[in-house]
Amino acid sequence: AGGRSSSSMAQDAKDALTPRDAKDVTEEATKSRLQAELPAAALAGPCTPPCRSCVRSDPFALLADERSPTTPNPPPLQLLRPQRTCRFCLDGEDAYAIACAPGDGDSFVHPCPCRGTAKYVHLDCLVQHFVAQGDWHNFRCPTCKQPYEGRALRELAQLSRDRMEQEYGPHAPQVAHSLCYLAQAHAQLGNTRESKEILERGLLISEAHFGRGHVATAATLAELASAHGKLGDVQKQKELLERSLEIKEQHFGAGHINTAVTLNNLATAHSELGNVQQEKVLLERSLEIKERHYGKGHVQTTAALVNLAGVYSEMGDVPRGLTLLEWSLAIEERHFGAGHVETAITLNNLALACGEGGDMNRMRELL
Repeated sequence: AGGRSSSSMAQDAKDALTPRDAKDVTEEATKSRLQAELPAAALAGPCTPPCRSCVRSDPFALLADERSPTTPNPPPLQLLRPQRTCRFCLDGEDAYAIACAPGDGDSFVHPCPCRGTAKYVHLDCLVQHFVAQGDWHNFRCPTCKQPYEGRALRELAQLSRDRMEQEYGPHAPQVAHSLCYLAQAHAQLGNTRESKEILERGLLISEAHFGRGHVATAATLAELASAHGKLGDVQKQKELLERSLEIKEQHFGAGHINTAVTLNNLATAHSELGNVQQEKVLLERSLEIKERHYGKGHVQTTAALVNLAGVYSEMGDVPRGLTLLEWSLAIEERHFGAGHVETAITLNNLALACGEGGDMNRMRELL
């Protein structure tokens, strides 16, 4: 089924994401609205040559003696985007900045899911706020309570690492804590190799302090496994996930809810290595744990149902896969409502399964 391998899995409080668990995470793609918001006088076009009133109404209509030979021509008005305003200092960007495409050197960041007037913030203002708070491992937005991401998280995590090294020394566990967030930021920005190297350093620090096999190292092992998987070393990914699972089962007990995501991620690694039977066993264990913890029919079980349905279909048991997909769709529609976007992946997978079973009419209906 297409949804099993096309998106990321949900992350529990301290675990890693892998591409299989498509239902536990919502990926949100935001697109800027391209629209000019200049005064009406400016839209009417400046005088030739532009007069002083044109310059006041149109920031791009520079007088001939004021335009530098190196001043770039502004882009067409239709390429301009809405002005962004910093949620902290309430200062907006100037007109030419609006015309320029945001990049890595952009002074604004969108660090969390906040919307409206709280959507953007100057990176420098966010840094000042973070330093003033002095809570060096608190990387959550005070408004939406969600963790910061991307460039914002990278900048704050670097500050956190530097402060921890200054206060506790380069081999302190507090440094390893900061490194975990820094690695996460690099992974979000697509710097997988750098993320892996940071995680390896953090793991060395944690194992030196707590000991190899300590529960404090389990999350880092899972994150490091994910990095190896993205870099194509699935065998290493599997070995690290097996270590993480063993640690968690020793600490929490076999069948504990904290082991469910690791079981699912390990199943993904076995799938990539062609071990479909082992994948099925691990997914069945993960589903059993979730149903025992949350209850049968709970929305938190749908990801495991969808993934397991895909395995059954792959093994030739299409009817059983259809049954699990129908059950998953019923749970989601009861929880979210029919037609909700969260049901789309299951509908697509169910349609594909119907097609595999020869029911083309049902497939078209679902699609």
